[in-house]
Amino acid sequence: MPKLCILVPAYNSAHFLPDLVKQISENLPSEEDEIIILDDGSSDDTFEVAKSSPRVKAFSNGQNKGYGYTSHRLYQLALENGADYGLHMHSDFGHDPKNIGKLIKAQAENGGDVVVGSRLCYLYELLNQGFWRLMDKKARNNMPLLRVAGHFAVTAVQNFCYGTKLHCFHEGMRLTGKKAMEWIAAQDMPLWYQYDGQLYMRLSKNNFQVAEIAVPPLYVRQVKSSAPPFRYGFKCLSMAIRYKLKRK
Repeated sequence: MPKLCILVPAYNSAHFLPDLVKQISENLPSEEDEIIILDDGSSDDTFEVAKSSPRVKAFSNGQNKGYGYTSHRLYQLALENGADYGLHMHSDFGHDPKNIGKLIKAQAENGGDVVVGSRLCYLYELLNQGFWRLMDKKARNNMPLLRVAGHFAVTAVQNFCYGTKLHCFHEGMRLTGKKAMEWIAAQDMPLWYQYDGQLYMRLSKNNFQVAEIAVPPLYVRQVKSSAPPFRYGFKCLSMAIRYKLKRK
C-alpha cells in the first residue's frame, strides 16, 4: 500500500498539536502512514509537544525561516522518509483533518499529480445556490466576508496575469504524488506565504495536473492567520503583475 505522510508546518502551535495529531491519526488510511511536523523556530513548546506525540516524526528549523521554507523542506523530508504521497496541511486547524479522506478518494478515483482542498470551490458552490447563501455566516463556517472577497479578487487577478484557470491560489491543504514532490523539492521557491500560490502556478505551467475539490472553510476555532492579510494580498498581486509585465 502506498505510504502517506501528513506534512505539517508548525509555528507557535503547541496548544493545537495534541488534538490535531489525534484527529489526523483517526483519519489516516494505514498504520504505516506518518505525520511529519516541522517546527519553524517557535517561541513556545511546539517542537517538544510534536516530538512527544504518537505517530509523529518531529523536526525543527532551529530558527524562524518562514512558511515557504518550512513547507518546501517538508516535501524533502517526505521523500527522505519514503513517502509516495504527501498531504500538506496547517497546524492551527485551518484545515479539517476529516477532509483527508476526501482528498485521498479524489486522487484514487480521478488521478492527478496534486489534489487541492479548496475553500473557494466550496464558496463558489454556495454562490451558485444564491447570493444569500454566501451571505450566511454559518454556511461559510464563519469565514469573514472581507477575506472571502479578498480571495475572490486576488485569485481573479492572478489567473489573468498567469494565464491559468484555478479556483484559488491560497490553499494550504493539498495531496501531492511522488513525481510532483520530487519536482517541487528541486525548485527554488519563495520563503514567505506566497509559497502556495507560486507552487500552484508553477505546477500548472509545467504540465502537472492540479485538481481542486471543495472543502468547507474552518473558522470555528477563531484561528487568526499568521500571514498579515493586506501585506499578503499585496505581495501576491505584485508578483502576479510583475510576471505579466515581463512576458509582454
